[in-house]
Amino acid sequence: MPPFIHDFASNLLNYYFNEPDALEELSNMMNKHGQMLDYSSQLSYDHFIHSCYARMGQNKAATTVLSDIMKQLEGHLDENM
Repeated sequence: MPPFIHDFASNLLNYYFNEPDALEELSNMMNKHGQMLDYSSQLSYDHFIHSCYARMGQNKAATTVLSDIMKQLEGHLDENM
């Protein structure tokens, strides 16, 4: 199994089963394999990271990540989106 697929599957399991290290693993995945992900996938990962912060009650960090996502979307969406 390629390392990317292994890490991706492991990250999703950690995220959906609310594992305590999910946030750290998601961040490691982005650092290790982020260049392999397309724009949409990178935004999805950022959303997972945002959700992890929100679940832990770290609302300031969650807001920062969400603000970064919104900045990334500027210029990529039309009025209808």
